Amino acid sequence: MPGALCPRALDCESVTNAAREGARLAVAPLSQTSTLASNGQIEAEIQVFLDAARISGATVTVERPVVVQANGVTMQYTRVRVTVPYQVI
Repeated sequence: MPGALCPRALDCESVTNAAREGARLAVAPLSQTSTLASNGQIEAEIQVFLDAARISGATVTVERPVVVQANGVTMQYTRVRVTVPYQVI
């Protein structure tokens, strides 16, 4: 579940995309393995997207498992959150 909080509308899409790519990496096994990426690998992948958009000062948080119960069913998911401090342009 990607989440992005960003200070400028132009950066918001890039921050959201970085969080989304991190979330994808978090839930899909690494190529030709059954191993999920580590939090460090997820954070590094997100940083690649942020660097490409020239966004600095971001905080990346990877939480897993996040456990939720609904209608007697227990579910687990991964939360990836990217936040960027507000900057006056």
